[in-house]
Amino acid sequence: GTVSRTLNGRPGVSPATKAAVLEAVARLGYRPDSAARQLSSGRGNRIGFHVSVHSGRFSPFYMLFMEHLVAYFQGAGYRLTDVPSRPDGLPAALPDGLVLLGVHDDDLRVPYLESRGVPFVLEGHAPGQRWVRADDYGG
Repeated sequence: GTVSRTLNGRPGVSPATKAAVLEAVARLGYRPDSAARQLSSGRGNRIGFHVSVHSGRFSPFYMLFMEHLVAYFQGAGYRLTDVPSRPDGLPAALPDGLVLLGVHDDDLRVPYLESRGVPFVLEGHAPGQRWVRADDYGG
């Protein structure tokens, strides 16, 4: 309906109606129900993180990186989940997207995810892939 179109930024709502809806949302302190959004969109808004079996999970860098990753995704309305490994080191589950930590040159996770159409980003630099890394200058 009109409220849904307004809150999702879709066309078909007059400026006056949009203003009235947004005023009511602010006055009532309305917050979207994430479970309802997931049901209507068919997406779980789950982002997984998967650590290579060769990486240490409890290094100071890893813990700080995870702290900021969790804060970012929660603020954006996503749930961040730890994805366990299968015996071959590949992710045991495929959420809506993955952050891969501890990637190495011959990492089998990259072609595995590409072949299944699962979006992913690498922690660290890798040519030809989407990646993020720590700001070594700003800390």
